[in-house]
Amino acid sequence: MKKIKIIVPWFGDWPPWMDYFLLSCLHNPDVIWLLISDANIPPSLPQNVEYRFMNLLDFSTLARNKLKLHISIRNPYKICDLRPAFGHIFDEHLQNMDFWGYSDLDVIYGNIRKF
Repeated sequence: MKKIKIIVPWFGDWPPWMDYFLLSCLHNPDVIWLLISDANIPPSLPQNVEYRFMNLLDFSTLARNKLKLHISIRNPYKICDLRPAFGHIFDEHLQNMDFWGYSDLDVIYGNIRKF
């Protein structure tokens, strides 16, 4: 089975629907999610969801160093501009993965392997 990891950066408090997002991750046990955030670790984190603390300044610095570009993100929404480069920015977290993707927390997943 191909290994999949989905990168989900989020800065600020977790949204009210976070439990539903995590429940949809739980029901896809052979897909790994990587939450990158400055929020506290969510309670009841499923085993297939990894959490890495990172604040917005850390993210901006990492992206700048990895991409060798002048990057200064002050608004979390601007992270969307870098999504195509997440594979390079977060390469150390994607070792041994066959596929990677990105997502937001406002997505509730069905059975990903059906696609």
